Amino acid sequence: TVIDTVMIPASQVTGNYYIGMILDTDNSVVESNETNNTKASSITYPIAEPLRPDLVGNSIAFTTSGPLYRGNTYTLNYSIKNQGTEMVSQGFKVKFYLSIDTTLSETTDILVGEDSVQNVIPTESPSNILTKMKEVTIPGTMLLYSYYILMRVDANNTIIESNENNNIMRSLSTYQVVEPNAVIVINTMTLLS
Repeated sequence: TVIDTVMIPASQVTGNYYIGMILDTDNSVVESNETNNTKASSITYPIAEPLRPDLVGNSIAFTTSGPLYRGNTYTLNYSIKNQGTEMVSQGFKVKFYLSIDTTLSETTDILVGEDSVQNVIPTESPSNILTKMKEVTIPGTMLLYSYYILMRVDANNTIIESNENNNIMRSLSTYQVVEPNAVIVINTMTLLS
């Protein structure tokens, strides 16, 4: 009896498989019977998808409900969850963008901040949702417009996930970017005649 370890290729299609073996594959041993060198298991073994995390945004919002003044810093409340089956212990980035629509475009949307996250366990209960706060600064050159805040979880694709297409979420409402309040000082003079 020989005990050996085999590796199932990551690209293997899921399903039920017999395990087979071939002896003397290159026919280097002269045998009295060369036709009995193969054997297959009598039962099948299931090959399933590997256990993987699936990181998604759960919520994102500014702590203020009012307008966002250009050049000011604001706090974001955000939460992410792992709806997969494996814990994420490796660190990954979360990036935050201002966007005039609900679709992330890294060429036109404005990156306003990023955060580092790690140790996200699979979400089996609401207590397993990771909630954080992050300060971001609204660029002084932002166009005066209404923007969604978009969050991209695992922004650099560091983590291999069961679903790589659900890492972006948006705020439920838009935020108006406005000019900072201007202070106008009027000096008056009285002329005596």
